[in-house]
Order: sequence, then structure tokens, then C-alpha cells
Amino acid sequence: TVIFGYLTLLHHNPKMLQVRDTLYDVTLAATLVIAMAFRVNILRTAFHEMIPMSVQAWNSLRTWWICFFVAAAAGNEFVRHHVHFGELLVYKTVMIFVTVVFGIIVFVLSYQKDDRMV
Repeated sequence: TVIFGYLTLLHHNPKMLQVRDTLYDVTLAATLVIAMAFRVNILRTAFHEMIPMSVQAWNSLRTWWICFFVAAAAGNEFVRHHVHFGELLVYKTVMIFVTVVFGIIVFVLSYQKDDRMV
């Protein structure tokens, strides 16, 4: 954020700061995909102790988040290229709520108790 903020001020171009969100979403999706290629579920590794779920549930949750981050990056780029800065701020605000609601919905849909914990 600091780097993109600096570039925005240096070049007097708010597009620099707007690209940060796209790069963030793409990086998260890519991280999950690369970890999946190595048969590691980062979400399960990070949260399984707090939220014990089956491996299938964690894999489902990972897939949902990969799709979300790719869609969010695409949406951000579309909005960045086609709307005014004020509308972009509204979009960013709405995306905060969309992310929270999405997270709750996919957690509820994906949740399966870990039978090994019984």
C-alpha cells in the first residue's frame, strides 16, 4: 500500500493506487492455486485448529476463494477502466460487504465437521 501510495503521489496518477487491489486479489488467488499444485491447503493449515472441518470442506472453501479472488480482480479492472473515481470508491465500499457476505455464505455451504475429531 505504501509503495503504491508513493507511486500515486509521485506520478500524480490515482490509477497506480487502484491497481494495488487487483494485484492483491491476483496474488491471493495465485497463492492458493500454487499451494494447491503442491497439495497444500493454506486455509486448512492456517485455520484447522480453530475451525476443525473435513479435508473436503477445506478444499471446497479454497476453490470458492480462488474463484472469488479472480472475479474480484476482474471486477476491479472493469470498474477501474470504465467508471469515474467517485464511483470506484462506492464500488470498493460495496466490495467490503460483498467479501464478508461471500465469506459467511461459502463457509456455511462448505462446512462439514471433521469426523476424525470425534
